[in-house]
Amino acid sequence: MADIDDLNRCIAGLLQLQRISWQLLADQSTTADESRAARSELRKTSSDLRTLLEMRSQRERFVPRGVVEERVELWHTPAA
Repeated sequence: MADIDDLNRCIAGLLQLQRISWQLLADQSTTADESRAARSELRKTSSDLRTLLEMRSQRERFVPRGVVEERVELWHTPAA
């Protein structure tokens, strides 16, 4: 499970970088060079984020069988 935690930390880090870049772009005092750098950072982080989200999606598809069965039982419990 540690690799999934690492993956989630990487995703969170990229999302934070994107937030910072968007804030820079929204700031009226940002120079043209800073805007260009922020847009470049957004392009790069978007690509990296897409890749990491795809990896996480693939890993979540292969959930251990016992975990899936427990979830199904919780959904289908008879009402009292």
